Amino acid sequence: MLSFGSGGSAQVAIVTGAGRGLGRAWAQALAARGVRVVVNDNDADASLVASVVQGIRSRGGVAVGDRHSVTDGATIVKTAMENFQRVDILINNATVIRDGSFRKMTLEHWDDVYRSSLLGTFSVTQAAWPVMRRQKYGRILNCVSGAGLYGNFGQVNYAAMKMGLVGFTVALNREGIKYNIAVNAVSPVAGTRLTQPVWPDDVYTKLMPELTSPIIVYLCHSSCKDNGELFELGGGWVGALRLQRTHGVGFPTDPKQFTPELVAEQWRDVVDFSRVTHPTSTQDSFEPMMRNVTAPPKSLTTSRSSECAEVFDRLRATLQEKGHALSKQISGVLEWHINKEVWTITLLHGKCTLLEGRGARLAPDLQIHMDEQDFLDLAAGRLRLQQALIRKKLRLQGNLKMAMKLQPFADLLLQQHQARL
Repeated sequence: MLSFGSGGSAQVAIVTGAGRGLGRAWAQALAARGVRVVVNDNDADASLVASVVQGIRSRGGVAVGDRHSVTDGATIVKTAMENFQRVDILINNATVIRDGSFRKMTLEHWDDVYRSSLLGTFSVTQAAWPVMRRQKYGRILNCVSGAGLYGNFGQVNYAAMKMGLVGFTVALNREGIKYNIAVNAVSPVAGTRLTQPVWPDDVYTKLMPELTSPIIVYLCHSSCKDNGELFELGGGWVGALRLQRTHGVGFPTDPKQFTPELVAEQWRDVVDFSRVTHPTSTQDSFEPMMRNVTAPPKSLTTSRSSECAEVFDRLRATLQEKGHALSKQISGVLEWHINKEVWTITLLHGKCTLLEGRGARLAPDLQIHMDEQDFLDLAAGRLRLQQALIRKKLRLQGNLKMAMKLQPFADLLLQQHQARL
């Protein structure tokens, strides 16, 4: 059982926006595990905080109420220190929404959301930070939103503040590592007063806030070592998110070659997510840029042409094992033209060779012309051989009878792709 201590040594949590909805559910779940809780909410209805505190106490828990604004973080932390002399857990949940189209959005609408979400999180966290540093321990959860992660009409202000908290989280966690302070972000989905006006009744009823509580309790526990991470949760489900970047394209830095026209020509490769990286730091982010500026290509090599070369390299290794069997089905010289690149496969007398470029000794029996992406689709099984022929994505020159025997090659390419997954 996950323990947070007991009695006077029990951990202490501050939960903002805990008068109802998610904050209330999380405060109650932590208190049920023995955590002493500061229930914060500055809603005009003072009975909200009093009700949550009374409910926790009636079940044997320990809680105090606090009705200060999250922009007055020092006073909220003072409440925790005066009552419990420490702060182990901080959940920055408080927020408001001021929805409306961007054209009609006022500075007041923008500032209200800024103060409750971004400024409020900064204020309470900054006040709790020195306490956690002295303790050499802390767990901080910042609440973000799918509106920021994915965008949502009429919520430019809300989305901007919530994405600001993602940056706040991934930067602050680096400062807390040496003090055993973990800072993570959660994007919860639940039926609350914020979602009730826009959700169907059956969805609102099923996605109860309590179905996120066990996840939150774990993220607040000392055994959870995740730091600087982002999680989506709701309905009893949780998943982790991370940044993903395409392999990208390195251009020649010679101004005569590096033109907007060349960029436009290669843009399909720039936005191609078939090959991706997952940078986790600014150093990771800079690495391909520094590599390109240090040793720029003399001419353009796209990510797909590199990927084609990798496919043929794997095929060469495989053919050394299976070439003899294939040469019983196919006898001759195949010349694959993938855009401007050429690979030559020679299958003769039970032997197989694969060379980059044209064969020097024998003329090809069959030339096979394909665009790079079509070839990669064929290798991955997204494009069948017959489809490629019918749609003229695979163009042939030479001994067309040999084309009827290409299926073993297509099968071999697919086997290689599946083996990598």
